[in-house]
Amino acid sequence: MDATSGWQGTGLTVKAGRRIGIDFQGGGWTVDRRRFPEVGPRGYDSAADQRIWQGCKLDPKLDYGVLLGRVGGGSWFVVGSHDAVTAPDSGPLELRIHDQDHCLVDNAGSLLLKLTY
Repeated sequence: MDATSGWQGTGLTVKAGRRIGIDFQGGGWTVDRRRFPEVGPRGYDSAADQRIWQGCKLDPKLDYGVLLGRVGGGSWFVVGSHDAVTAPDSGPLELRIHDQDHCLVDNAGSLLLKLTY
């Protein structure tokens, strides 16, 4: 998953209620390549998050950089570093970094994930 792109298809089409295995294989991403180091799917810890300008969050309660998912273009959910999630809906699975689309220009990096279904 690329930090400079919004919602990205995974190639998986899932059914509601089914388990999706998500294994973080490596890599890292950042919401500001000039000021903040790369992190994994958990995103930034609260201390680092508080130092980042807060105007680009999709959800002000979540830390920047966390891995998000959605199914079929529906409501998004936190994936983070969980090893599995349950599909809330049926449809194509998409993933992204927690950062608004218009703020992706200063991002960098990518996460390598192994998905099982």
